[in-house]
Amino acid sequence: MISTAAHRLRRLQDLREMTRAVPRVLLLCALTVNVVAGALPIVFLVGIGRAVGDIHAGQSPNLHLAIAVGAFTAQQVLSSSQLVVAAAVTHRINAHCSAEVLRLTLGAPSLSDLEGSDLADDLHAVCEPLEAMTNTPGDAFAGALFLIARYTQLGGAAAILSTVVGPGTAAVVVTAALVARTGHANAFRKWGKIVSSLRGARRAIAYLRDLGMESGTAKEIRIFRLGPWIERKFAAHADRFNSTQWAGRSKIYGRPFAAYSIFVGAGLIGSLVLFTNQPSMDPSRAVIALQAVVLCGRFGTIFPESDTKLVYGFSAWESLTRAKRRFQGPETTNGKQPAVPDTWHRLTLENVGFSYTGNGVDVLKSVNLDIPAGTSLAVVGVNGAGKTTLTKIITGLYQPTSGSIRFVPVDPPGADILTWQNQFAVAFQNFSRFPFSLRENVTIGSATHNADDADVLEAIGLAGLGPLVGALPAGLDTPLDGNTEGGVDVSGGQWQRIALARSLFAIKNGRKVLVLDEPTAQLDARGEADFYDRFLELTKGTTSIVISHRFSTVRRADQIAVLDGGFITERGSHEELMRLGGLYAKMFHAQAERYQCSETGGEQR
Repeated sequence: MISTAAHRLRRLQDLREMTRAVPRVLLLCALTVNVVAGALPIVFLVGIGRAVGDIHAGQSPNLHLAIAVGAFTAQQVLSSSQLVVAAAVTHRINAHCSAEVLRLTLGAPSLSDLEGSDLADDLHAVCEPLEAMTNTPGDAFAGALFLIARYTQLGGAAAILSTVVGPGTAAVVVTAALVARTGHANAFRKWGKIVSSLRGARRAIAYLRDLGMESGTAKEIRIFRLGPWIERKFAAHADRFNSTQWAGRSKIYGRPFAAYSIFVGAGLIGSLVLFTNQPSMDPSRAVIALQAVVLCGRFGTIFPESDTKLVYGFSAWESLTRAKRRFQGPETTNGKQPAVPDTWHRLTLENVGFSYTGNGVDVLKSVNLDIPAGTSLAVVGVNGAGKTTLTKIITGLYQPTSGSIRFVPVDPPGADILTWQNQFAVAFQNFSRFPFSLRENVTIGSATHNADDADVLEAIGLAGLGPLVGALPAGLDTPLDGNTEGGVDVSGGQWQRIALARSLFAIKNGRKVLVLDEPTAQLDARGEADFYDRFLELTKGTTSIVISHRFSTVRRADQIAVLDGGFITERGSHEELMRLGGLYAKMFHAQAERYQCSETGGEQR
């Protein structure tokens, strides 16, 4: 009982929270419509009862029939109004939830804030119904509004029974109806817990279902004939999901409902006994009482316009609430970095260590770097050395687990992490390919800058992509997505240059540090050579950090750092590191020999 009361109190708090997204006038209108919609059936049954009494007494029933017909007509009109008002309320609450998801995810300062299976499950549990526009948090609120009409009917029927046949009979009938309704409500509450507990399974099923519709996986699925394998995997997940649901449903709707049925049946029999033992009752009162009993009987069942929406809609709302707690909890990054002075001389990393949450493995152990402003740094190392992780820490996407990173000089106190991140323009190895126009794909490097065509074309030209603009149907305004009307698909190498243009545009418009993570990974040899021939010219006077596994290109950097085993093991110019004869020199010679063999067609020794 205490659990049920606490659950209802929590639901009321949730509904109150949802009302913040609904204008007061609309909310008042929704409440009024549902209260009136609940009262009209009571007016109808009283009108019919009085009309029967008029006929029995030999009087004209026209007045009471007119009241009954008017109540019936008004109820039909209001039923449509209920739907319209509920849809308006639902839309506003759903829009609020969508905005909350965007606020949480886009506002998360660190990538670690967005990681974790529990968070992914909750975000999917919110977004899936919002995308499908069914069983959303807004639908839950609409379901609660429809309950107002239902409870108004029950209250009216109880008042009528108490007046016509006495409070004793009314108490028996209403208690039986409330017990039946409580049984259904508790069952749905327990069912909601099962639904919520399976949100991870629903995400896995949705992922497998969507695999066949995604262009990114289409090639491997067809080449490796993965269709039957995916179907079997989907069926296995779906079977486990359904078996868990049905097992829970059997426990919920088994013995408890048998007990409820016995109690309700006894209550109805008792009410009939009390009713038949009433002293002589005129037809009018008898008709009114019987209709009220029937109305109470209809209360003790499932409400299709409310219950399903309440269960699934509140489940989605709870997922959103949990996601908000995670973003506000102690495990979330505090969003602070050392201050960013207006003029800084160098960027330093002191004993920086890092391990991914839940991994326990130190990717970086004690990294020390000093990058003077206006110079270039190249970071090299074997695959898996942590080069990309290092760039994410430098740019503020991850917080180091030990050590510090700062601009020198430092002006205390610490800066907001967004201010820190705004110092960097980054082209990641796995860059984003937005299905927007070419112009937008470049200018989002500095979204607040109102760029003209000349600025955009300059960045595109610097990235070596000038000829592409003239070949596009709508020039800069051509969508870079073949699935969009008027859009086109471009090659991987062209996308890489677009990502480079995006970063160069950001540097042009105020970013201070250029970070390139494998910037030529998707360019051919000629394109790579062309890019690096122009790289120093493009970044002259700009602080730049380049991650690359191609040693013939990084040799031109002012300094080169070798990342190995979580440490910077070597640092210096190309000539200095070659004279040192360490890991850099060995990797450089090994790669040079491989390229020479490739060019001559000879065998590598």
